[in-house]
Amino acid sequence: MHDPKDITIIGAGPTGIFGLFYAGMRGATAQVVDALNEPGGQLTALYPEKYIFDVAGFPKVLAKDLVRSMVEQARQFNQPMHLGQRITGLEEENGHFVLVTEKARFPSRAIVIAAGIGAFSPRRLPRRARSRGMVAGSTTWSPIPRHFVKGASSSSAEGTRPSIGAFSFSIERRT
Repeated sequence: MHDPKDITIIGAGPTGIFGLFYAGMRGATAQVVDALNEPGGQLTALYPEKYIFDVAGFPKVLAKDLVRSMVEQARQFNQPMHLGQRITGLEEENGHFVLVTEKARFPSRAIVIAAGIGAFSPRRLPRRARSRGMVAGSTTWSPIPRHFVKGASSSSAEGTRPSIGAFSFSIERRT
């Protein structure tokens, strides 16, 4: 088991990387856990050569260059990124959370979910949801027990039920 951190961020996309940087800037110990083998989320996995036009301070920037700069910015605080770690559960132990992956356990005082569409593997919706006209990608599930996040809508926090914590929310940005 790793040493306890103040914050564990699920997701090494742009939001997770910035969260890691910001935690370090504020003096908090933090770590990122992601299922993918490299940071950047969709920017790296799906379109590294695509220009992004809506990042403050950049008229346009290649996705891979943005990720590289963000990782460099976050690394100045020596906070770990645990990549290639698929999350399988969340437990409570000795007054803190323990994020469980297939390979390790990560104790933390707080969990931040900065996950986009997950580990980029298709997940078939239940038959009942498909019959109501939902399409793949409009709803995703979380491996955290009793935690369900709706996505791709302005009401993305609707239906969220944390298993341990008292407060949970979802922030979403679609490009």
